[in-house]
This record gives sequence, C-alpha cells and structure tokens, in this order.
Amino acid sequence: WNHKPSYGLWHLEDDKTLSITTGKTALNPTMAQNTPTQRMIYPYCIATVTVDVSKLNNGDYAGLLVLQGNYAMVGVKRENGQNYIVSVVNDKNINPGIIGSNDVSEGKISETEEIQSDKISFMVSADFHDMNDELNMFYERDGKWVFVGSWCRSM
Repeated sequence: WNHKPSYGLWHLEDDKTLSITTGKTALNPTMAQNTPTQRMIYPYCIATVTVDVSKLNNGDYAGLLVLQGNYAMVGVKRENGQNYIVSVVNDKNINPGIIGSNDVSEGKISETEEIQSDKISFMVSADFHDMNDELNMFYERDGKWVFVGSWCRSM
C-alpha cells in the first residue's frame, strides 16, 4: 500500500479479486488511500492490470500508476456518468525520491476517449536503464494495446 490502508474499505471477493473503495477524495494519486503498490524492476519492466470500473463514482479514477517523486498514470476517470480513458502526469519534481512531498497539484490530465466497457486492462512499459526513467502507457481495446502517452522523468 502507498499509505496505511483503511481496512474497512477493501476486501477480497469470492473469486479472489481485490475490491477497493476510497474513503475520501484525494487531490492527487500520491495522497489517495488504499492504493496497492508494486516495485518495478530495473532495467526494464512491464506491468499490467485489469480494473472493473462499473462502480466508480463521478470524479473517481482507477488504473495503473507509476510514481517516484512525481508520477504518471493511465486509467479511467468517471465524469458526468461516463467513463473516459485518461493519462495523468505530474512531472514537477518538487523533492526527488520523496513521494507526495509538498505535492498539492492535480497533474496534467489528458482524456483520450469515452469507453463503454466495465472491465479495462492497462499496461505500462518502463525503461530505467542508464537512468532513462521512460514510460509508455497503453490500454487494451478489442484485444490490442492502444498507445495513450509517454512520460520521461526529468533529471
């Protein structure tokens, strides 16, 4: 978890999928409660996740987030009852290596398209080799990975 979890707001379903609810609205992902985390592997790494967005409330996000002093995310945002594929990037490296340190900005949000499916898969591919810190973000549509955006951490 990225913070101490709120145990009453997550549980395992009968099919062993993780169900997560947020307890309050957060300004940005670094402040969000109940965010599971996984360390990415040097020098290259690919991560995928499938999320069920059927129970998102307006203003909620779900997806795949990469963070280290700043962050990039590919996911879904629910707005006015509709789900949109988005990328969110905050490349303000306020205090490198300290997640969320003095970070009070929402990041730059780019919407790509409205999506009708309740279950959506996301993928990020990361290149950390030679301190590159480059990231490519995708979502799956009709069995194919669709490029959403890229990000490179400024050194």
